[in-house]
Amino acid sequence: MTTHTDDAQSANLVRQTIDGSQLQAWSRAIDVKCEQGTATLRGTLPSYYYKQLLQTLIRDLPGIKRVDNFVEVRTK
Repeated sequence: MTTHTDDAQSANLVRQTIDGSQLQAWSRAIDVKCEQGTATLRGTLPSYYYKQLLQTLIRDLPGIKRVDNFVEVRTK
């Protein structure tokens, strides 16, 4: 069973991972919520490549068992 502290630590790790990746420019456009090992991602990115990259970066992080990627792709 995970605790609120575990969820907060997982969310911080996800955020740090995004901020340290090539997705850094869109970090503020991505909302992260972690609950009981599930990372829920919402927001917008400019391509499907970046959406997939986001999911790939997050799925193997410690404490993350599942990724619900609701990020939308919006091209100009």
